[in-house]
Amino acid sequence: MARFYFRDGELYHVRYGTAIGNECLDILEFYTMNSASFYEGIAAPDTPAKDLPATVEIIARFRQSGQSVKAR
Repeated sequence: MARFYFRDGELYHVRYGTAIGNECLDILEFYTMNSASFYEGIAAPDTPAKDLPATVEIIARFRQSGQSVKAR
């Protein structure tokens, strides 16, 4: 399960299994984002990923992957 953590509208932590931060983004093609859930107020379980690119760059990667994100 991919987990994306936001603070003040910006991504500050990304996790997919044992992959964290930019390592997680490197395996973007393996995500299935067709049924996402949003939970407000949940903080990342550890320190923010220090190697994440800017949120706009992460969004651009998703756009290039051709995946769409649907939240319920």
